[in-house]
Amino acid sequence: MKKQELLELIAKNELDMIFEVLLVLAAEKKRSDIEKELILLQAQDAQNQSNERTGIQSYAELNISKAKLRKALIEIVDVLFNNKKLQKNKTAKKTGNLKPLIFAGLIGLTLFLLGFIPIYKAEFQADVVIESLLFRPKLSLQIASDSDYLESFSISSVNSYKGLIVPMNNSAKVMDIEITGSSIQLVKLEIGAGAEISLGNDQGELVFFIESSFISSDLDVTGKYSVDVDHGRFQTTVEGEKDSSEVSLSFHAATESNVYLKFQKENVLIGQRFLTDNLEFTAEEIKNDLTSGLKSSIIEGVIEIEGKRDSLGKGDLLILNSKDIEIESLRMEGNYLHLKFNGMSNKIQVNRYNRTSSLKPNWLQYLGNSQQITFYGGILVWIIGVLWSIWRAYSGEK
Repeated sequence: MKKQELLELIAKNELDMIFEVLLVLAAEKKRSDIEKELILLQAQDAQNQSNERTGIQSYAELNISKAKLRKALIEIVDVLFNNKKLQKNKTAKKTGNLKPLIFAGLIGLTLFLLGFIPIYKAEFQADVVIESLLFRPKLSLQIASDSDYLESFSISSVNSYKGLIVPMNNSAKVMDIEITGSSIQLVKLEIGAGAEISLGNDQGELVFFIESSFISSDLDVTGKYSVDVDHGRFQTTVEGEKDSSEVSLSFHAATESNVYLKFQKENVLIGQRFLTDNLEFTAEEIKNDLTSGLKSSIIEGVIEIEGKRDSLGKGDLLILNSKDIEIESLRMEGNYLHLKFNGMSNKIQVNRYNRTSSLKPNWLQYLGNSQQITFYGGILVWIIGVLWSIWRAYSGEK
């Protein structure tokens, strides 16, 4: 077949026939380089036909690919009839059709990593009901007065207790200051800044273990009462006659002390809108063999992290690592503490059934929950898509 006839077949897009003829000619002329190139071009032609059937490529991209294929075949015809050397990379541009696949693969890999890697720090807010709590307020904690009365109030200096909330043994219950009466008004209770405070419930009494802190309190006692004061550990002031129906009692620790404090009251607002270093939700558990261990103090609750909401059940241990937590409200209600708090942490985990998992959202969830990032990210993706199409079109025409 003559050269002109082959060129006409290419112009008519009779590619199956042209491949057959050119492969025979290449074999006759012992041009293995051209045979290899024709095999690659056949594969490209098959890919074009597949893309045309499935609609993977746009009409414009498909025409560009077909034009490159015809140009490569014309060059091979010229090489065969003029016995020239085949110019590699001018024929198939084998990677041309791989660029969209590479681009799609990079996008897929990026999405996978965004869906796998959690964000470093996350904002959270929580509302929980708990048995006990360990915290360290950054400023002095003042329990404000209210119109209700306490049923009892007692305080004693103790050894370091490391924050576990359990009933004390009998010898430890010999209190430095113990007050009982028909009406005990808590005017003020102030605990020094930076103290480690363990807070819980002991048979209906609100119990504090306070480590390394200054503490002071003012109380008014009315009606029949009994006041026992040990002046050795606390500096105390009693205003009013002991036999009168009303006295005012003020006391403060003479030195920084470890203190066991308890008073009985059905509902107490312990504090609100104050900052603390961290929160620990653990309590001591006495097992059947009379050994002790730690358990979660959480009864129930909910935590919301960057718009992602999770429920907390009894026994779930919440683990935080934060230096800035705001206590919105800490209140004793009945036999439990009701705590609302918020902050930011690089560790937010929960231990359920002896398995610890992170509650922080991954980057994909975080970006999806941010409306502004989603909006502007969509615009950016659209712009990149337009620029990519323009680049493809111009690069294909050259």
